[in-house]
Amino acid sequence: MEALQADAPGADGNGVSEAGGATCIKLLTPPASLPASILPVSAIVGLMISALSIPAGFAAVAAAAAASALLYDRDRRRLTALLDSVGCDGVLRRPLLAAPGYVYSYFDLAGEYSRQDYRFEPSGDARMFETFDWGHASGYLAAAGHDWLLLWLPAYEIRDGCCPGYHIAAVTPSLVRDRGPAELSLHTEEGDYAKAEVRVGGGAVEAALEFRPVRARSARVEMAADLGPKKLKVRLAESRGGLSTGAVPVTGRPGVYVLRGAVSPSAARKIGIEQGQIWGLGLGNYKARLVIDRPWRRGAVAEAPL
Repeated sequence: MEALQADAPGADGNGVSEAGGATCIKLLTPPASLPASILPVSAIVGLMISALSIPAGFAAVAAAAAASALLYDRDRRRLTALLDSVGCDGVLRRPLLAAPGYVYSYFDLAGEYSRQDYRFEPSGDARMFETFDWGHASGYLAAAGHDWLLLWLPAYEIRDGCCPGYHIAAVTPSLVRDRGPAELSLHTEEGDYAKAEVRVGGGAVEAALEFRPVRARSARVEMAADLGPKKLKVRLAESRGGLSTGAVPVTGRPGVYVLRGAVSPSAARKIGIEQGQIWGLGLGNYKARLVIDRPWRRGAVAEAPL
């Protein structure tokens, strides 16, 4: 696995240090804060029982709070044990029972249509590991938009008694494979002409565009990504006449992460991905797209698989 840079020392904000000082391992779904875990249960139970007896209502709230505190403390201890076992380079400080595979996380905060999807896709049987080397990985995907985050990352599901249910996932830039070139050309009825070449290489999507306008205003070349629940377009190059080139990095920043549930878009800053970015180019369908913008008419479009 690629060398990972450690971040500044700190904790996750929930009293859990990240990997005992190995802060290149980041918590994307840490244990819920104690008040958040207590309030829903205590409020509902307290209101129901206090209608019959005020003392009984207070007792129910106290019991719910105590149970939530115990669960939180248990999860915090399990998480600490896991982080203390995994080194930044994937070498484990003690063998762990785990299963290799991929973790899929989709979190969309689109108002009343908010959606969360989280699952682990195993690619092998559980066994004892001394190193997480991501040898089973074939690619990855991280994509972010306005109030949504999508991740498909090689991962290990922890089956060990110390900390079951957690996933250790990685962004590994060396998994981005070369693609293309995709070649496109386009003529309009008015005589406008454009051609483009798009390829993935050296960790970036690169485009070369030639445009000869007659009446059209401009031409552009994009990468169009169909990621399942979301679609994105990434502009690569644009021209109002003549030659133009452009390149957009798609490898992202290497990192190792702990997950246990769908990852909120607010965690994008921990990963380092910004709105409108796509890393890895895994899982989805990708096309090169050439567009000639014409006044008072719909743009002329040509597409080719990438």
